[in-house]
Amino acid sequence: MSNIDYITKYLNDYLNMDNPQYAVLIQGKWGCGKTFYINQLIEKWKNKNNETVPQNCIKLRPIYISLYGASSISQVSYLIRKELRPFLYSKGMKVAKKIFCGIIKTATQGNFDFNGDGNTRDFSAIFDTESIIEILSKPNDYVKGDKILIFDDLERCKIPIDEIFGYINNLVEHSKCKIIIIGDEDKIKKQSENNTLPSKYAEFKEKLIGQTFSIRQDLDTIIDTFINDSHNHHLQDNKELISDLFIASQTENLRIIKQCFSDFNRLISSLDATKYNKSLYEIFIQNVIAYFIITYCEYKNGNNYIKYFQNHTSYFTDETVKENVSNIENKYISILEKYNIKYSYNSITIKDIISFIDNGYISNLTATLNKSDMLNIPHSQDWEQLWYYGKLDNNTFLEKLKSVKNLFYKGEIKYVSIVLHITGMFIHFNRIKLAHCNESFLKQKALNHIDKIFKKQNDNECFLIGSYNASWGKQYMEYTSEIMVELIKYAKNKLDNYFEKERVKFCKSFWENIDDDKAGNISSVFKESIPSGYCSYELSSIFQGINTKRVASRLSRLSNTSKENIEMYLSIRYYLPETKITGAISQYHLDDLEYLKGIKDSLIKLTSKQRLIDKLTTKSLICTLDKCINQLISSPKTV
Repeated sequence: MSNIDYITKYLNDYLNMDNPQYAVLIQGKWGCGKTFYINQLIEKWKNKNNETVPQNCIKLRPIYISLYGASSISQVSYLIRKELRPFLYSKGMKVAKKIFCGIIKTATQGNFDFNGDGNTRDFSAIFDTESIIEILSKPNDYVKGDKILIFDDLERCKIPIDEIFGYINNLVEHSKCKIIIIGDEDKIKKQSENNTLPSKYAEFKEKLIGQTFSIRQDLDTIIDTFINDSHNHHLQDNKELISDLFIASQTENLRIIKQCFSDFNRLISSLDATKYNKSLYEIFIQNVIAYFIITYCEYKNGNNYIKYFQNHTSYFTDETVKENVSNIENKYISILEKYNIKYSYNSITIKDIISFIDNGYISNLTATLNKSDMLNIPHSQDWEQLWYYGKLDNNTFLEKLKSVKNLFYKGEIKYVSIVLHITGMFIHFNRIKLAHCNESFLKQKALNHIDKIFKKQNDNECFLIGSYNASWGKQYMEYTSEIMVELIKYAKNKLDNYFEKERVKFCKSFWENIDDDKAGNISSVFKESIPSGYCSYELSSIFQGINTKRVASRLSRLSNTSKENIEMYLSIRYYLPETKITGAISQYHLDDLEYLKGIKDSLIKLTSKQRLIDKLTTKSLICTLDKCINQLISSPKTV
């Protein structure tokens, strides 16, 4: 029997008791499903006993009260009266008269005139009195059903624990009510310890609570319920995948799970399935479901390393990032393989999903869908078909060969990787005597193409050459040949130089245009990956190539707070002793040295034109620069 089944059985037995004289506590952390569970149970209790009662009687049903924000006992009484009103309204004035006979006179000195005319003004006055609660406490032949009260959100109640427990205890002992209390006991205990009550929570609990249960939900059942309630056939078709992912995520907060389904439905509702091939769309949605759940659970549970998941830059960052990304991979890899889920960049990326969680939309969603190979049957280029030459007939081979030759020798190629593929194929065809070519001329033409691409294009993707001698999902033919080795090396050097120039350009632009906004975000800016993706900016020289006079001029005009931010960042970067942060000085630190000296010298000259606080804060920055310079000079060079 599961934890939930056992609790349900106990509560059913508890409700069947005549006068238990104690309350039951269901406790658990926020979001674990306590309220969800009890609301489902309340519906079952309401529907279980549907026998009719005489027309002149009312039948009580379980009353649910949230104590969230309640600050007085009278407020709790009001909430109970509010829940009791519908029972009386359903029967009208004549029944109310019988029920309140003998109660109203005591509470109101007999001021009510029940004349049977159906005047609801008299009736409404009843509800403004405490007497309505007497329905729970005094025997009455006209009141049927169990007196069941559920008090939720106890830990969020502002009433002192001794007062609210005393109030509930009165309902248990003197009104024969069956009480179920729901709350986070850890928080309740902490609140009790923090106040000045003479008695503690344990003492109050002992007098009132007869049984305590810690709730542990059956996740499969919960997920089934949420999916069925969503009325989304994509979710229903992928129940097993969804269940496996939530279990692997170890997400126990049902609010996160419920919100995940809600947000997914909102995302999917913005897609037009009619634009795409049905079978491709179903595969696409399955992949989106997988990565939406993974990202949602990790991100909502505070794991910000999810942004590096399936991101190639994670392999070139620090060891902490690598370790945390590896932990995420280990949680989900077997599930992704089991359901044949492709990498996220084939559907909707992790980055875009996080953007959706944060902002409620994906700005480039249409472009993402249009580029997706999963949604759009890719058109094979002639060179790609030629790569599979063994599957072509003679005529098709000659046709594709002619087309690719025209492209290579007379046309313009946009991607370095395609240049390498075509070159490798032509070398291969020449060596197996399938098609002749002059390899020296071929090599020179390939070099010309590569140079032209780096000169004319401005898209990083045009320059990439892939890894492991492969790109576009295909290995370069003859990649071990002397020509191909030389071409790949040449292209790689061009790419490295391009990335280095882009890195220097970025840092130069940052420092030479620094303002208060940039200074406030300096730490996060330099944590971003450099263009090559090999590391973050902070693991490279951040001053290389700058105009020190221009940078000094910008720094001197920053606000005092921004100057402090710069000082703090530099102190941490170069491990100044006062930061208590230790680390080894690396070559990229030393590459900053001459630039730091230049900035410092220029700032010293600029202070002569400053006065008061501006001058004082600039001098403080100069002092920090001097400490950084001395730290670099005195530290042994390390790699």
